[in-house]
Amino acid sequence: MNLKKIFFYLLIFFLINISVFAADIKVGNIRLVLNERTGAYVLYYLDGRRYEQLFNRSQSTSYTSIYIDGNVSRLGSRPFRTRYENRNGIPSIIFESPNLRVTKSFTFIMTGNSQQINGVMVTYNVLNIGNTNTIVGLRMLLDTSLGEGRGRIPFISNSRNITDETLIRDASGERYWISRGPKVSLMGSIRNPLDNTEKAPDFIYFANWKRLNEAPWMLDYSEGRAFGNDSAVCYFYEPALLSPGSDFSYSFFLTAEDADWYNIPVQNVIETLSVNPVESERLDMNILIELQETLRRFISGQINLTEQELFEIERTIERYRQ
Repeated sequence: MNLKKIFFYLLIFFLINISVFAADIKVGNIRLVLNERTGAYVLYYLDGRRYEQLFNRSQSTSYTSIYIDGNVSRLGSRPFRTRYENRNGIPSIIFESPNLRVTKSFTFIMTGNSQQINGVMVTYNVLNIGNTNTIVGLRMLLDTSLGEGRGRIPFISNSRNITDETLIRDASGERYWISRGPKVSLMGSIRNPLDNTEKAPDFIYFANWKRLNEAPWMLDYSEGRAFGNDSAVCYFYEPALLSPGSDFSYSFFLTAEDADWYNIPVQNVIETLSVNPVESERLDMNILIELQETLRRFISGQINLTEQELFEIERTIERYRQ
């Protein structure tokens, strides 16, 4: 068999495996392509009839790292086993090791100035399932691309243009960042627009992708260093003590551009999400009805739910109905 045939069969094998292990979910104007084995994902936004990517489509360049007692590894690699779930319209990847269970879930949302679902809230819940205290931190790297190119601004926040290496700490007054392209824009939260009591990232780092990718955890801040036309944003939640049976949750938003929604008071943002279930087509509120039915069946003894599943249902309902 010649080399061309070998390459052809390898390519077919690769494409088949990608399709088998990819969840392709379309809700409103958002398309989420999620690798069920690694948890890597790509977001697309429907611009007319075409889905435009909101960040680099390579699932290997945007990923989550976890710090465990001084060691750093990628979620989706050893020592974690992974599984995919989609409960009541909320796709999730569960990463489990002997001591930790990390649930990464995607809740589809609609910002105030949109008539369709136009983003996701990405939530990480980290639970200590072991018997000893563990020091755990998270780092989420996103390989942005829309703001790159001649004459473009790599990132825009609510107070400034970000044109070179920049570090934002949680005490700053920044609320969001935007990676703006010629057709679509990607907006990310710095502060949670639905809950101003939720912990903000300890750091958000805007830097050259290669620099962030090569650093095992934090890199030496080089203020003003050029992006080199390869920009990226990285969320850091610094390592913290997690005792047996305890957990913590962190959330951030990725949406189409809607600065007004990110800037208005929290209660008003909640009200924009709290529509009547009759209007479910606008916000996919059928999710609430399904969750309520699931709880009814649980209470009546028809089905069993774990404590974690009940927790996730409660968080989802509160998120929509406060």
